[in-house]
Amino acid sequence: MNISILEKQTVFELPKSNFLYYFGWPTVATMPNGTLVLAASGFRHQHVCPWGKSVIFESTDEGKTWSEPAIVNNSLIDDRDTGLLPLPDGRLIMTWFTHDTRTLYKPDHPFAGATISTWTDDAVKADLGSFLRVRDTNGLWGEKIPLPVTSPHGPILLSDGSLLHVGCRYGYFRDGKYDASMQYLKDHGVVITRSTDDGKTWDELYTFDCKNSDGSGRLCEPHAIELSDGRILAMMRTIPDFTTVQTISSDGGKTWSPLEEIAAGSPPHLIRHSSGALVCPIGYRKAPYGIRALLSNDEGKSWENHTLDDSAANWDLGYPSSVELSDGSIYTVYYQLGALKAIKWSLNS
Repeated sequence: MNISILEKQTVFELPKSNFLYYFGWPTVATMPNGTLVLAASGFRHQHVCPWGKSVIFESTDEGKTWSEPAIVNNSLIDDRDTGLLPLPDGRLIMTWFTHDTRTLYKPDHPFAGATISTWTDDAVKADLGSFLRVRDTNGLWGEKIPLPVTSPHGPILLSDGSLLHVGCRYGYFRDGKYDASMQYLKDHGVVITRSTDDGKTWDELYTFDCKNSDGSGRLCEPHAIELSDGRILAMMRTIPDFTTVQTISSDGGKTWSPLEEIAAGSPPHLIRHSSGALVCPIGYRKAPYGIRALLSNDEGKSWENHTLDDSAANWDLGYPSSVELSDGSIYTVYYQLGALKAIKWSLNS
């Protein structure tokens, strides 16, 4: 396959003179009525800070113009990594996780210290975790539902109507209580979870060890897609080398094939194009910094690697996600140095 770059766009950017200028880790999706929705962590100061909020934008002209960001979640601590999943009936699922910035910054930190020094352990515990909210067809957001796992782009909808969420462990449900810990992100691996009640409750099907297959690093930030024959393909980021690996399940997520390295760059976001091709954009954090696109015409047996952009100034970029537009072109949204960017591109046979 060949590709053509049709347009590059800045979706949203605030001047860096604005203290809370930074937006990152976006997810874009298409509602049943054709409206594009884009979520991100925004109104923050930098890559890690105490002030992140979950925000959402909308576009009724396929990304030509976007609404101003509307804040959905603003907890005491840092709200990060917003995923989106439209449901066929017009509802919208948003997922995100929260971060205790005190693990990185001390109370005497020059810009964050004054804020985090006001946080108590109990207050942080009350807001810590991975969560889901559902927006109804009237535009109203429901209650915050705790999740056992977190991922940048959230769950997927399977053909049987259930939700599959491949994510990093963030919480356990014990004696009716939710126990979340940032240490779980580092120690407890990637978990396959499934819900048959729109995310209210989750069954755990399988757990990948937090280590890579060779015993080094760890796995995180996965995404998945259902293949045409009902199998499930999942991709994951590896740490510290920032590569993408994949695995496939033939039994609904109960067992998985050995991990296979696919490409340098990560994390993944998988969609199926109307041509049948699988499309997976990834961030590339080595020079030349930018955005790549992995393409497969054989259900993930092999992948082509294409460059969408290689003009970024440094590594602080990525987490791209994509939708197909009505003309068959692909609209890929990502972040770069606190701004939200987009590339419109096409597949050429």
